[in-house]
Amino acid sequence: MRKILVPTDFSSTANIAFQFAVKLASKINSNVVLMHVYTPLENPYIDTLEKRDAYNLKKSAEYKQQLEDLKDSAQQEFSGVNIATALERSPIIDTILDYAEDNNFGMIVMGTQGASGIQKVIIGSQAARIIEDTKIPVLLIPETFNGEIPKRILFATTCNVHDHNALTTVLNLTSPLQPKFSIVHICDDESVTDHATMRDYSSAIPSTFNIADIDFKRLGSSYVIDTIEQLETKFPYDMLTMMRRKKSFFGRIFLKSLSRDMAYLTKYPLLIVPEN
Repeated sequence: MRKILVPTDFSSTANIAFQFAVKLASKINSNVVLMHVYTPLENPYIDTLEKRDAYNLKKSAEYKQQLEDLKDSAQQEFSGVNIATALERSPIIDTILDYAEDNNFGMIVMGTQGASGIQKVIIGSQAARIIEDTKIPVLLIPETFNGEIPKRILFATTCNVHDHNALTTVLNLTSPLQPKFSIVHICDDESVTDHATMRDYSSAIPSTFNIADIDFKRLGSSYVIDTIEQLETKFPYDMLTMMRRKKSFFGRIFLKSLSRDMAYLTKYPLLIVPEN
């Protein structure tokens, strides 16, 4: 992965995500583009065209300066990271998605707001739409995150064959960090202690990816909240990764209702990899 896109609305939460993206880029040898999408004043009932144009020109200059200030501040600490800025016009969601795809970004990093821990987190319609429609991985950074580079990464799976591609993406992205990696098979069968699917999965992954140090675990749970609680308490991690698949386990639990902009997240970064 060569480029990370960081959309920002200049909020403190977005700034936390940007700071982490730059730190991450320094570890995985990536470039960062800090992007703001604004909505110009175009209502014909507000002042004259000349005044609207003057207002938009002024706001555009202010946004560009804010982007440059954030860039300069980040490069004081991470001078080796190539950081660029981009200012685009609305529509916000489509612009971010098109920009990411047209410029071959490897990942989008965004901040999230809301409760910490396992509580419901309002991620907003913008983040929800991006998660739902993007073709590249999205890394969500909670506003309470301390900014440390992950050392324990948990990949939660239902052992679906399509998870192989998502796991490849996760391993390629995180291997420069040299983390402790765990794969947890989550299913609704609480009675079976040795699951055939997990046996096949755990035997194939190390040889496929040439990685010996991977833990394979299993978690059976019938309740959404119990599952989330057990993920964090039974298998400590500082980054959770999953594949986004419509009408999947992930869709039912971690993105229960994108239309209502609700998500169940942990207090740690959540990497969402779309199904290819």
